[in-house]
Amino acid sequence: MTNKIQLSVITPSFNGAQYIKDYLDSLIKNLPQDAEVIIVDNGSADETVEIIRKYHDVKLVENKINTGFGHANNQGGQIAKGEYLVFINQDITVYKNSLEQMLEYARNHPEVGIVAPKLLNPDGTTQESVTHLPTLLRAIEEYFLGQKNSYLQYAPKVDGPIEVEAVYGAVILIKKSLFEEIGGWDKRYFLFYEDLELCRQVKKRGFKIIYLGNIEFKHLLGASQKKIEKMPFGTRTLSWFWPIKRSGSRYFMLKSARIYHGVLVATLIRIIMYLGVKFKN
Repeated sequence: MTNKIQLSVITPSFNGAQYIKDYLDSLIKNLPQDAEVIIVDNGSADETVEIIRKYHDVKLVENKINTGFGHANNQGGQIAKGEYLVFINQDITVYKNSLEQMLEYARNHPEVGIVAPKLLNPDGTTQESVTHLPTLLRAIEEYFLGQKNSYLQYAPKVDGPIEVEAVYGAVILIKKSLFEEIGGWDKRYFLFYEDLELCRQVKKRGFKIIYLGNIEFKHLLGASQKKIEKMPFGTRTLSWFWPIKRSGSRYFMLKSARIYHGVLVATLIRIIMYLGVKFKN
């Protein structure tokens, strides 16, 4: 007789050969009992898949192309057997008891929809991984009125649980039944804003988003993001407001912002951000 799986750890991978081994070593060393690990590879062109295959207890799903962050997470969620799902990026280091403590908190607080931990930078400082759900007004408050933490990400200075509006998607735990009710990660987002959308949908259903300041994971931040290519000044400026593929991850940021806000509001927010940065400098 086998024990029921309590936790499914789901990780999308993409060209992460330099990160995935360290991540899996830390994860498996600190994996709770009655847990499973699922990796969904998004068509990596490096040795990521070969490295993952060496871990025989890891379930591997291989996509021929990059289907996007949210879609890959959904693939993992569809085959997951755990009562709770935790989505973890490939550039994370898992520490002892961190997953158990997140799972325990979620079990003991049924009013909570999402649990997220404190993320640490490689130098040990706290990463800014919490934000308010973004709005045009909050952009004005942050960039024109100088109200810090109104629009941009911030790090709550707490040593325990605190309710927040949204959390960064590097480590997110959610009950599978709620995840399925929402419909999973919104497939319209290829990269960026999918975590904000997930938090928005959880809050719409009356559940809380909780940041646990006493539970830590290390995060390298942006390990799979494309850097902006060299572009003429005018094109580079235009890339602030219009999705241009040569602009690297900014291209996906703008496309996702348009889905989340609508084209008009997304454009107004980008103008506010651009002017705010220019005036500040």
